Amino acid sequence: MEVTRRLARYVTGSRATDIPPAVRHEATRSLVNWLGCALGGSRHDAVTIALNALQPFAGPPQAGVIGRRERLDSLHAALISPMPAEWYAIR
Repeated sequence: MEVTRRLARYVTGSRATDIPPAVRHEATRSLVNWLGCALGGSRHDAVTIALNALQPFAGPPQAGVIGRRERLDSLHAALISPMPAEWYAIR
């Protein structure tokens, strides 16, 4: 529990300027890479299958799915959107 408190204090008390420029640069690269993988794989058959399987269980459409026109509730959109990026990271 103490580790969590220390991390929370650091995060809430820090500013973007406290992070070294090289670290910010790599974080930006990682985010852009993740988004590219999510967009690039968004039309994969497995994503379509997952969407078709989960849509009947989704609540009211609130959030978009990255790279798709479909909208799902926030929980299911958060599950489906990063799927392709995770697949590419594993390979």
